[in-house]
Amino acid sequence: MNWIRFRTVLQLVLPSAMAAGCLLRYETPVTPNLALVDVIELPTRLVRTGGAAMTAGENELVLLDAGEEEVPQGPQGFDVLEDGSFVIADPLGERLAFYDSAGVYLASCELGLAPQTVTRIGSQFEVRGLHTGAWYRARLLEGEEESECIVEEAPPETVGVRAAEEAGEAELVRDTVNFGTIDWTRGSRANRQPLEVSYQSDTTRMVSLQGVGPVTGVNRGFGDELMVVAIEAASPAETIRVRKEIQVYDETNRLVALVPDVGVDYFIAPETEFRIHGSKLYQLYPQRDGVRINVWSLEDDE
Repeated sequence: MNWIRFRTVLQLVLPSAMAAGCLLRYETPVTPNLALVDVIELPTRLVRTGGAAMTAGENELVLLDAGEEEVPQGPQGFDVLEDGSFVIADPLGERLAFYDSAGVYLASCELGLAPQTVTRIGSQFEVRGLHTGAWYRARLLEGEEESECIVEEAPPETVGVRAAEEAGEAELVRDTVNFGTIDWTRGSRANRQPLEVSYQSDTTRMVSLQGVGPVTGVNRGFGDELMVVAIEAASPAETIRVRKEIQVYDETNRLVALVPDVGVDYFIAPETEFRIHGSKLYQLYPQRDGVRINVWSLEDDE
């Protein structure tokens, strides 16, 4: 059918269809949500300034409620180990605390300093001090009767390398609303075009963009290589409400999955909010009544 005949058909069909109350609709593909597959509760003790002594069992992480005029304190960093267990930076306990994949306490690495973040580097842990910002390397030597924690200053040339590879270089495009780019210049994404990220909303604006990390080898449904990003958006109102969205892109830069409204009502805002391990996305979620780790599957089970 040539264009003239096609236009004639439209002129004949559309008025009668509209008069009959019929509308021509184009279905927009719905992006599937990632499945929340687990919420892990970690043993926690809440203490208050001027109240009970700041003591906790060795299996418990400590949260400090310092009152209305002070900032609460507690865990801000974590990482996921090869076997799916966790290491948590416990600043009030001045240690790294280890838990299995179900949240059962395993061991501690006593640092003698308050850690803010922890990142696994092989068999060692890169730690940033909360009060000094200094960087350290820690390793746990397990003996037959007790374990020993060795802490040394981190070599400057190694600091933050893994974090930079996972986060990439994120940038909001200021002259375009709700649009940004992330350039992963290292690892599997090296020498590729930056990922273009858009946020669909008429009422809120993207205010921050964070690379969570590239993922390889998932192999089910969404693709062999994924890129996970976190977006913060806010509405221009008297009471600013910030919402967070996780977006997942495949190797062709196509949006394939998301978490449309990630919880951000933190009692303590994490410095390291998300981690990826295997085919799962993890979120450190400190609440006043306990520290949780939310887990989403990056696999498409449909």
